[in-house]
Amino acid sequence: MKPLLDIKNLHLKYHRDGISKKALSDISFSLYPGEILGIVGESGSGKSLTAKSILSLLPPHFSVDDVSCIKYLGKALPLHNQKQMRAYRGKEISMIFQDPMSCLNPTMKVGKQILEAFQTHYKNVSIQVAKEKILHLLDSIGIPDPSLRYHQYPHQLSGGMRQRIMIAICMIVNPKILIADEPTTALDATIQIQILQLLKDLQRNSNLSILFITHNLGLIANFCDRVIVMYNGKIVESADVLTLFKNPQHPYTQKLLRSIPQLHLPNLKELSYIEGSPPPLLENRIGCSFAPRCIVKKPECMLLAPPVIQINKNHTCRCILPQTIKSKEATYDKASS
Repeated sequence: MKPLLDIKNLHLKYHRDGISKKALSDISFSLYPGEILGIVGESGSGKSLTAKSILSLLPPHFSVDDVSCIKYLGKALPLHNQKQMRAYRGKEISMIFQDPMSCLNPTMKVGKQILEAFQTHYKNVSIQVAKEKILHLLDSIGIPDPSLRYHQYPHQLSGGMRQRIMIAICMIVNPKILIADEPTTALDATIQIQILQLLKDLQRNSNLSILFITHNLGLIANFCDRVIVMYNGKIVESADVLTLFKNPQHPYTQKLLRSIPQLHLPNLKELSYIEGSPPPLLENRIGCSFAPRCIVKKPECMLLAPPVIQINKNHTCRCILPQTIKSKEATYDKASS
């Protein structure tokens, strides 16, 4: 099967005042039709920058080294041409941003905002036909009384409703890829489950591919097919979900898994945590960037950039010491999430 989205050796740099620093290094992965691919890591690991690179929505002073490194349906995206990229944004690849309240226009009724997204790509469709399509979509994603909600402002809706409106804006033009950047942030646990179930239903019903970004491995466990672990602007481990949770190889992944509360364990006394903090994303460190926080590091880890090791066909790890911690000590019970 050919991938919908194929990224090879993405390098992102920050340029300002004659100084250039690396933000992302050697990011490579593929997203296949109907697949849910998770990207996980602590805040500041480069997850959102990776997503924004795909749609050329980068902050000022950031640029992709090689604009041909991101391909959609086998063709390089025109990252350097904002006018050409508008044909891909929304219609082919859509994105849910982290905070729906800050993304929705507080001065516009939500129905008009969805209509605007639709008319951007379908200019010849009448407003009446478009409105009927929008109301049908709102009903299908679980918004009660769509006719009433259509004429309300964002502040009149709950957090879960606003997130559903964001999903409606993304899905109204039937994209092939949905990038969900922490779509359940600031929502309570019950609403989180509802939003994830909605995304899962959309994926199944329309063969939608989802790039799911989160810092929560518990959500990854029961939602994604494959997962990428990022740290300091690099992919440190990549595998299918079952393999990663049962046999994690990178010390960072292992520590992340052991940090998840597992209250069903009888001898649980203290929650494990990772000492220290991630380095700034723009800090180009010599050697392995995780070494200062790693409990199994060796002297060479501070000096040598770790290679990407192929554990098996679908499992890679960026570390000179894979399998240094017994995997059974670091595994996570998927059923407990």
